[in-house]
Amino acid sequence: QAFRSLHGRDHRLFRSAQLQQSIHVTFRRSPVVDAGGVFRETMSSIIESVFSDQISLLIPTPNQTSGTGLGQDLVVPNPDATTPLEIRMFEFLGIMLGIAIRNTFPMPFRFPELIYRRILRDDESSELVVDHVEQDLRQVDQVAYDLLEAVRKCESEGVTNQDEFEEMFGSQLLWTTNSVSGATVALRKNVATPVRF
Repeated sequence: QAFRSLHGRDHRLFRSAQLQQSIHVTFRRSPVVDAGGVFRETMSSIIESVFSDQISLLIPTPNQTSGTGLGQDLVVPNPDATTPLEIRMFEFLGIMLGIAIRNTFPMPFRFPELIYRRILRDDESSELVVDHVEQDLRQVDQVAYDLLEAVRKCESEGVTNQDEFEEMFGSQLLWTTNSVSGATVALRKNVATPVRF
């Protein structure tokens, strides 16, 4: 409902210092005088509805789905949400995030750190990026992180040849991964070639 009412408005409205005075909120069957609380409650309600499972813009992290690792309460953008309507809804979510930041509203955004880092453009240094990749992967998909760490450190575990590598990982370790939505994603052109020692 808020999306339908507000998305088509001039975006300058949302940057206004008088935003609370520009948007009038009415609760049905509830007479209220807004001294800021109703506006904040409305904003929180909008964000909570986006983070609910009623809307498919955001989906649980693999950690939440598997019950492992950090960030089990976090969600990420659904890579399959690509219709024109869903793109406009993502834009609206960005507007709501901007409102929360500009007005210092504590809103219930439950994104992993990698989302905030992208918003803040805090990924310029290549040394930081490598550190963040590991941290970000652990916060979103601990199982994938553990597998990559096992492959990366297999030599220190005594794996010295292809036979030992296959014994440890099987011959089904391919050049693919699963996206957060569960779709298989190719990591290189010839994905049927098994990962080798």
